This record gives sequence, structure tokens and C-alpha cells, in this order.
Amino acid sequence: MTTGALRLTTMREDRGSVVLAIAGEIDLATADTLIEAVSSILAAKGVRRLVLDLGEVRFLDARGVAALVTAHQQGAGRGVAVLVINCQRSPMRVLEITSVDKVLTGRQPGQR
Repeated sequence: MTTGALRLTTMREDRGSVVLAIAGEIDLATADTLIEAVSSILAAKGVRRLVLDLGEVRFLDARGVAALVTAHQQGAGRGVAVLVINCQRSPMRVLEITSVDKVLTGRQPGQR
């Protein structure tokens, strides 16, 4: 799925894991598209883990952070683990500044 400056690719893995590869920008213009995609994945039967791969995300604003937090909360509400991986330096810095990096990535303090 491609919308504006956002490209989403879903890959199902074994044992109930789904990887959502995200490319482009997660911002005011694209955050709702991401939330809709996450909601759809979480509504599918058998999903136990959702991995958000931000390896190709080059920009993340406050609305994007809110979308990632919403994804995490939706997952928790359904008993699905939601984890952010492969976050590039600039988006990771935004997550660190907003103090949600540890919750979303599972990193411990001081871990890179």
C-alpha cells in the first residue's frame, strides 16, 4: 500500500508474527493510514506479534510518534506484542526525545 510519502508492506511470518515494513515519512499526512493498516492487521485471526520495521522511515513527527504509540496500545488491548525495529538515527532520536523509545523498541536504558 502506498499513500503520499508512505509505503507499507505486510509480510506474514510463522507462529502468528506479522512484519509491517514502513518506508517514507510518518507524519500528519500519513499517520492515519498507518493506524488503519495496523488496526487491520491486529483484527486478523492468529496475530500474536506485530513488528513495525522502520528501516526505511526517513522522517517522524509528533503525529507519527502518536501513531506508533496508538499501534502499541491497540496491540496491548488485543494481547498482541507490538515492537518497533530498525529505526534510523533521525526517527530514533525523536522517539528518544519523547521518551517512548524503550516502550516501542524494547531497548533497555543505555542500549543502542
